[in-house]
Amino acid sequence: MPKGKERQAPTRSSARLRTSNNSLDERAHSLLEEGTRLDSLSIPVDNDHPGQPSDTCPSVSDQHSARTDIPHGRGGPTSRTRRDATAALSPVQRKSLKRSHKQANSGQALNSKGVSKSSPIHKFFQRPSKQFRKDINHVPSTKTRPFHPFDQHLHPDLRLNEVVVLDTLPTALSQYCDDIIQESADYLHTAGPPPNSDNEQQRPRPVQNEDQLVDQYILSNKSCLQVASGLLFKKSWEDIFSMKKPNKVERQEGIADVLISIDPKTGGQHLTVKQKSDWKLLRKYLLDVFVTIEFKSLVAAPHIFEDLHRLEGRFPWSTCEERTDDNEKSTTCRASSNAHRVNGRLQTTGRPTSPDSNIILQIIEDARSRELPSKRFKPDSDKSSRAPKQNSVYACQQIWTQLVVEDASVAIFSSGNEEFVAIRDRAKQTLYLSPMIKCTSNSSITHSKILVACILLGFNDALDRYRINVDKLPFYVKTNLVAELYTKMTDARNIARSYMQAIISLFEKCSEIPIRFHDNSISGRLGGPFGVRTWHLQKRGSHCDATGEPKRTGRLFLDFNYEPQLDKKVFVVYLGLVEEHSMNAAKYYSKPLYLKLTRNAPLSKMLEVEYNNYMDLRTKGVGAIVQVYGLFEYPKLPNHRFLILESGGKPVTLETAAHCKRFKDSYLTALDSFHNLNISIGNIMNDHIVMNEGRKVSVISLGHISHPATSAIKNDEANAFQSAIRAVSSPDMTGVGSEEVSPIETGVSNSTDSG
Repeated sequence: MPKGKERQAPTRSSARLRTSNNSLDERAHSLLEEGTRLDSLSIPVDNDHPGQPSDTCPSVSDQHSARTDIPHGRGGPTSRTRRDATAALSPVQRKSLKRSHKQANSGQALNSKGVSKSSPIHKFFQRPSKQFRKDINHVPSTKTRPFHPFDQHLHPDLRLNEVVVLDTLPTALSQYCDDIIQESADYLHTAGPPPNSDNEQQRPRPVQNEDQLVDQYILSNKSCLQVASGLLFKKSWEDIFSMKKPNKVERQEGIADVLISIDPKTGGQHLTVKQKSDWKLLRKYLLDVFVTIEFKSLVAAPHIFEDLHRLEGRFPWSTCEERTDDNEKSTTCRASSNAHRVNGRLQTTGRPTSPDSNIILQIIEDARSRELPSKRFKPDSDKSSRAPKQNSVYACQQIWTQLVVEDASVAIFSSGNEEFVAIRDRAKQTLYLSPMIKCTSNSSITHSKILVACILLGFNDALDRYRINVDKLPFYVKTNLVAELYTKMTDARNIARSYMQAIISLFEKCSEIPIRFHDNSISGRLGGPFGVRTWHLQKRGSHCDATGEPKRTGRLFLDFNYEPQLDKKVFVVYLGLVEEHSMNAAKYYSKPLYLKLTRNAPLSKMLEVEYNNYMDLRTKGVGAIVQVYGLFEYPKLPNHRFLILESGGKPVTLETAAHCKRFKDSYLTALDSFHNLNISIGNIMNDHIVMNEGRKVSVISLGHISHPATSAIKNDEANAFQSAIRAVSSPDMTGVGSEEVSPIETGVSNSTDSG
């Protein structure tokens, strides 16, 4: 690479999100080359295999000598961390690090003169921010967007559990900023006055929507970025930090409205060699977003912000198809069914996180130590019957997810004129929330000072977490929750086959099971009472005597998917198990099951006949049939019957002509398994002939079998099979030999379990 020319880093949104149903406490992963750190091809997206590690893993001494020129405030690294990091350094470096650590934790001025309250930097922080105004044509909406599928599938260890309001958080942030100002006294005496851009002298233009508000906010706060850059990097007041809208084209979930980072093109050129080393290492580990900002419009913000403090306490995180008991309310995310599940299991999103830094923990402790008994209302004592706080829940879940995705610790809710600062505690899964900050207020702690403090805190937090945890940092990033990422996953990558077998064995022997609906309307649409969330199904027949049931190790359940499959009577269900005395999420059988439903007496009688036929054929050794798990009933709806069976695979009507030509003998062998026992199938329909990914052919919907079968009937059924194999919907691939055609060449997916 030519000297002086930096490698162009890929965009953040081109990366892949780590998705896993396993524990997030995984082993450390080696550092990839910067040019490939976000390459989706180098980070396979499956539920068990992380990005491939390189052959070498750089240590702190190899990649990152200790920095002495970055002020940390009072929350600098602890003595334990300093000892660990110093071990590999030279005597000169150890001496320099010791001096910097003492200064960073003392909170005292580096210069005997200090920085007086009348200095230019303090005068800069005494100015209130400009007020943003609504245009007469401002959009009238007072709502925010609801939960995204990405949020609802977040791993349990990454979800927000609690909200704590710290009334003194602005004071702690102000003191943190003052500490760094005092540490920077030598620099400030020679740096000249802080910037005061022309944009900030002008009155912001009236805005019509949230997007225009974001643009005006960025213009109005440019000097705060320059001041933060000067205090941290001592490079005059250059534009090093940037406040930009992220690219929302490639990724639209878990992304903030504004990210505060360092611009790789403009900001990086002002840094020293050591500062660039820090920054590049933060980028390699995707710790280069220091503050996330979530905006709400000038119209919507008052309706959302007034309820934020009501969220104090246990946070009601919204999940997809999760509940702790049968009658609990649950919802289904808006993702397509094949995107929010991996085969039978619910998809898990998120980014494994690094531990909290000492700097963040110290800020939280400082704020807590200043707390006095609050005079604010308590959520439990608020008996008002006004509109619920759902929009505030939406907003809070949004901003927490954004922090998880960026692995950041500092976030801001903003309407331009009012703001809340939020600090993330990873270990406790807690969000510490400040009181509302009036940006235009002329108080002793101004908006500009809080914003600069957040930038300083966010950068030092990221650097501290890298230094402490360089060998533990997870190497996963993010993308949308889309189906295309998960089509090639296999069962063995997600859950042990022995565990899968244990779940299905329990189901085969159970006598009853609840079927859960995640939409209030489903019960009524299926002919039952409206609003019921669970039906308790009971297995029919003497063979399901409860005395033969195995010892229970948890609670089995079925999740119902209303989307019909082959016809209006066949639906998909997902078998799950909640282990007793377990705080973990439910475990799912790795494959979807089919539920055939009838709702009146004549059809239910026919379904019982079909079930008995399956049992009889299984006894006689017919191999071309699917596994049946039982015929169930719902006592409150005596005419309803539920036949649950395994997925047989893909119907022949959905296969290509080349596929049918290649596997013609396999299809005809399935028919022979009936005819060899002198059994006729009866009503043969093309979509009742299916093949799974293991190339097993089965016949389903066996309600019309007869015995013995005459030669004429056998000939008719053979002709029907031949016609079904030829009558495929896709065009024939003429000129291709059957022996040379493969599923890959014909575009056939081997992962489809429908049919």
